[in-house]
Amino acid sequence: MRDARFFGMDDTKLHLHPGRVSSWQLHGDCAPIYAEVSPTSACNQRCTFCALDFTGHKPQMMDPQVLATALHDAASLGLRSVMFGGEGEPGLHPGLAGIIRDARHEGLSVGVTTNGTSLTREAIEECSCCVWVKVSVDAGTPSVYRELHRASAHQWDALWENVGNLVACSKAQRDGADIGIQTLLLPDNVETIPALAQRARASGAAYLVIKPHSQHPSTKELRYAHLEPFYEELGSRIREATEAYSTESFRVVWRAAAIRRRREGLATPRFDRCRALSFWFYLDTMGDAWACSCWTPDQRWSLGNIYSQGFADIWNGPKRRELMRYVREELDVSACRIGCRAEQDNRYLDRLEHPEKHDAFL
Repeated sequence: MRDARFFGMDDTKLHLHPGRVSSWQLHGDCAPIYAEVSPTSACNQRCTFCALDFTGHKPQMMDPQVLATALHDAASLGLRSVMFGGEGEPGLHPGLAGIIRDARHEGLSVGVTTNGTSLTREAIEECSCCVWVKVSVDAGTPSVYRELHRASAHQWDALWENVGNLVACSKAQRDGADIGIQTLLLPDNVETIPALAQRARASGAAYLVIKPHSQHPSTKELRYAHLEPFYEELGSRIREATEAYSTESFRVVWRAAAIRRRREGLATPRFDRCRALSFWFYLDTMGDAWACSCWTPDQRWSLGNIYSQGFADIWNGPKRRELMRYVREELDVSACRIGCRAEQDNRYLDRLEHPEKHDAFL
């Protein structure tokens, strides 16, 4: 049965890339393994919990050809995977299918995060050839969904129709995408999560992943900034209720470690500095490459722009070198985002740099 450890959602995966980690150990830096890309900042919903509400979701679209060139260059350096999601809803980009196709043509593993409401048939067919697609559905009933997603009346039905189409297209592939549903655990939706698990299983999806909210430092909405008592009180009960829906073909993936870190408010446990930024980057809709998405829109963390620079020049350029020096020597990691996605990577890398006397005994 697939669980959180199988999917690797709560663990580091850097140990699966020993060559890249070895390069980092030898040189203090390496080529990126993973990228997150925002094809568009437009969004057809205004979720109450949106971490990027400060962007305003202007209807801007990334130029597919510029992106294709950047991904070609990044793949040439050693990029292994890309996730399309970001500031807006990627399904609103009219060229999403071609963007996915171009990325796959470069040999990249591709994932897509979407609200599932606006995917065209062509996009669904291309998504089915990805490694995974996660559809964000943050409630188990239409009324709570509409309230939390600030969604129109028809979007609940539209997303489940598209989930069904994604599942069908993926099953028709020799090695089709794992189609998953993801949800944030919030006070507003907690009572509907078991119903969501039931609906997700009935849809044919491979899993439902339940994770905690993580407050971006620039988020305007503050209602979810202090949920530690909520996770302490209700987390275990909801976990028991939802895991009962797991079967051999469907798994409720409970992000236990992430929820524990969020509940305990541990911003940066067990490591003294950030070492993980050598392995990934974020590319926003305007073409700005960022060393860390946590620190947008602080321009000090912008590495360059793919509309005016080649990606290799950005990655190996002086601005990134100086920023990486700052991260190594000066960054106060206690100011980083609680529940940072790179925390487990940082624990692993910190452990490599601080060997213990029993390590040689296998």
